[in-house]
Amino acid sequence: MQMLIIAVAFYVFTINILECHSIIFSIPAAASSRYISARPPSCHEPWIRSRHTHHRIFQHQQYLLPKNDLCMLNAGCNDCKQSDSQEVSRSTGEVVGATGRIGSFLLESGGYLVPVPRDVQPGSLTDQGCPIFVSVPTFQISNVIQRTLPARRNDLVFVTNGIPSDFLGLDDDNDNFIDENEITTSVPYFGVLGVGEEVITNELSPNTIINNGRHAKTLADLLESSNIGCEIVDGMKEVDAAAVQKLIWVSIMWLLCHDCEEGPITVAQVHEEKSGQVDQLLEELVPAANHLLEKYHHGVFKKGVGSIAEVKKHLEDYSFSMPISIPARMKAIEEFKFRNGYLLSMQNSVPQTLHRKLVRNVVGYIPEY
Repeated sequence: MQMLIIAVAFYVFTINILECHSIIFSIPAAASSRYISARPPSCHEPWIRSRHTHHRIFQHQQYLLPKNDLCMLNAGCNDCKQSDSQEVSRSTGEVVGATGRIGSFLLESGGYLVPVPRDVQPGSLTDQGCPIFVSVPTFQISNVIQRTLPARRNDLVFVTNGIPSDFLGLDDDNDNFIDENEITTSVPYFGVLGVGEEVITNELSPNTIINNGRHAKTLADLLESSNIGCEIVDGMKEVDAAAVQKLIWVSIMWLLCHDCEEGPITVAQVHEEKSGQVDQLLEELVPAANHLLEKYHHGVFKKGVGSIAEVKKHLEDYSFSMPISIPARMKAIEEFKFRNGYLLSMQNSVPQTLHRKLVRNVVGYIPEY
């Protein structure tokens, strides 16, 4: 009991001190969603930051306190009381998936952006016409769209894998309030190996493909500021074609990286040590990809995703633009339906014996797709 009284007294004393002085706390960055920034009497530091009333992430993570102390802290900081009420209105956009690798990069690179907590509707933190960047696993995209305010759905900007016509439901009766000429989608060709880490790209990397949507130039400007090459194309069908071509890389590389008894190898090592298997897989998967593309855009792409030689060169360029990358096995299994599953769904038209064998080797079974 005596220790409890001492602890409570110390807590009260600490909070009182904070009204007049700064105290530096150091916590793991991963825990930042439970914290707000706190450096009374002023929070206006010249650091790159993204903040709103309930969730702020500073580039310097040491200035943080539990968000339950918000009212007590603001009571002693007039600057914060005024600025907190203006944070959302001054924001230039939102980021859904801001705690992930790509999302954290967008958050730090995109100017005055705000992260969208999981219990908040996307589109509710900024004015209409501001971009809402989305970087989440493909299987979560449908949920993000449904959570987004209907009037804001054409402000969505997808920086994800997957085939846009599929995850946007454009082949179905579209009741998502989505206009394919307004919404912005992309096929990203760059790597971020960890949250908060630098972008990996170089002159070998294919351009990130962006459809000519409402926020295409905004996304291109953001990415190009980090030396990521971009190409804005006319419509969704061109993005779908690029997405299907990248799908081959996404489906092949994780299997060959992890199909090793001595442990996983890098994407560069796959091309150096397993070129023959890459060729065999391409013989199966390029025709499957062409059938998949035909499913969404019948008769549009006469040459499909390209010849086997062209696709192999594309794979090599992307791999050698981030040679030390090792695709995550568990993430690939989690997203199997939207990676290998797309191609396996074409197996009635194109047999995929080696593809299925490698999946069984690496996973132990064929996941549902």
